[in-house]
Amino acid sequence: MIGVAVRLAHRLGIHREKILQRMTVFTAEISRRLWWQIFLLNRHYTNLCEGIDDTDPALTLLFDTNRPHNLNDSDLHPDMTILPLERQGVTDMLFCSIRYEIGVFVRELSQNSNSQESKSVAIQRLQGQLEDKYARYCDGSVPLQRVSRCLIKTTEYRLSLRHCHPPPDSQDNVSAISKGQHFDTALLLLQTQHSSCASPVLDRYRWHTKLFYCFEALFPVLHALVFDSLDEEIAAEAWHQVSLAYSFNPELLTNKASGYYKDYHQNLKSLALKAWNRMSSSSEALPPSFILFLQSQQHHSSGYSQPVVSNTMLQQSIQTNLPNDSSFTGQQSEEHLGELGNDVQAWDYWLDLFNNEGLLGF
Repeated sequence: MIGVAVRLAHRLGIHREKILQRMTVFTAEISRRLWWQIFLLNRHYTNLCEGIDDTDPALTLLFDTNRPHNLNDSDLHPDMTILPLERQGVTDMLFCSIRYEIGVFVRELSQNSNSQESKSVAIQRLQGQLEDKYARYCDGSVPLQRVSRCLIKTTEYRLSLRHCHPPPDSQDNVSAISKGQHFDTALLLLQTQHSSCASPVLDRYRWHTKLFYCFEALFPVLHALVFDSLDEEIAAEAWHQVSLAYSFNPELLTNKASGYYKDYHQNLKSLALKAWNRMSSSSEALPPSFILFLQSQQHHSSGYSQPVVSNTMLQQSIQTNLPNDSSFTGQQSEEHLGELGNDVQAWDYWLDLFNNEGLLGF
């Protein structure tokens, strides 16, 4: 359906600013709103489709339509002859305007080969602009404004994870400092995402928090739990956030993911079990419910194929699928834990993942 919308938009010519200039001021601005929404939806779902090469020029949407102005609907009228100056702060277009500005930035960032340092500076500059232009005007008690502020807050973390790491052909090993920075960023991103997921105020925007959830942030956190020495409090917080991730995204416990994410989810399971094996060898802490479930999946070679839709069903599944023999202690042999057997191998996999263009879904 998005593909049909793109083709209709092309036939209307709303992907070209020079064609919009021939329209009335009102029609042109509404057309800009329409095009940018179609563009972002097309970008997101193209990234999710299996078997699509998003580096193919034939699949790249070429356009020069200007970003819509941050205006209230009441600022626009069919008889208007000049477009009002763009407003600062909260308008009817607040949420969309933030997404569009991020979309422009990501589009430009992915088209150049700037150094990590220059990309990092650009990301920080964007964050400052979004804070100054939108976030400081937002009232957290208003759902739309709160979800908009959350979107701004996660932007720097998401973009830093996506762009600020060595290229895959780099001959230099990733330093411990760099890995630590990725861990810190990923943990902050998980905390911010989960605060949005847990907020009753944002229930009506659950489609957004779900659609743009950054699963890739789980990898640096689990990687650190497996291979690094973490402070006890930090490790506890990391485990808490990983548990929340599985709680808010029960599909991680099933095999329903397709394409690139299917392998990724399997590797997440492998790292999660490795991390708990390490934790349980030096602690008597009880395993989280998602670990019990993953252990039961590993124990039964056939796996568990029923969909998991709630914590209650998860607990029931755990109880009914845990093995009856007393020899099951929660420890799994290494041969069942996937192929990411060492620090370098696991980190190289994560770097390769983040060079898969567009997975963050802006």
